[in-house]
Amino acid sequence: MQLKKWFVIAAALFVLVNSRVASANTMVYLLTSDHCTGGCGTAPFGSVTVSNNASGGVDFSVALAAGYTWASTGAGDGMMFKFNGTGVSLSDITVTSTPYGTENLSAYFKDCLTMANCFNGDGTGNFRFGIGCLPLSDCNGAGQGGQPPYVGPLTFTVANASLADVTGQNNLGQVFVADVLAPNGNTGPVDASTPQPTVPDGGMTMSLLGMAMAGLGVIARRRK
Repeated sequence: MQLKKWFVIAAALFVLVNSRVASANTMVYLLTSDHCTGGCGTAPFGSVTVSNNASGGVDFSVALAAGYTWASTGAGDGMMFKFNGTGVSLSDITVTSTPYGTENLSAYFKDCLTMANCFNGDGTGNFRFGIGCLPLSDCNGAGQGGQPPYVGPLTFTVANASLADVTGQNNLGQVFVADVLAPNGNTGPVDASTPQPTVPDGGMTMSLLGMAMAGLGVIARRRK
């Protein structure tokens, strides 16, 4: 009987530890800072979810709030999305969302050795990587001014990278920037700077700890 109880305790602790590992594999950022000319409305304007994948890279999914569409404006350096990466090269990035048919979105890089060599539009700080389509004419405008409209998530993968590699703050404290068209007709960059708190697990962690402690208590009483 003692062996069985130890097995239950070990199983509970295994699930607990692995649930903690799983939660550390994903981070969510909200796009809340408004740099749109005339304002883009009420934040949050969307979310950025970054997750470790089984291949040793990071998956990005950038979803806009209802009513918002992607844009490619000069204020956003012609990019729909911008981020930084430590130890990341352009060849590591694969864009998986395909809103514009045969001529589609790509990743772009600037070395950032000087301010002039960075993506740094509209006061959002310096970024080395962008997702967009240049020249815009190659992608039917690629969201220039919000046309043609694209509302779906922007998805891409960064190979050979960890969450820490792609979530560092830039020189102004920003982590990610998206260029959007708001329901009110205004366009411009919106950005994210801090991850959201871990979503509560509905008491699962405390239940597992309770199971483990109860099992240990039973064994201790048996020994007495």
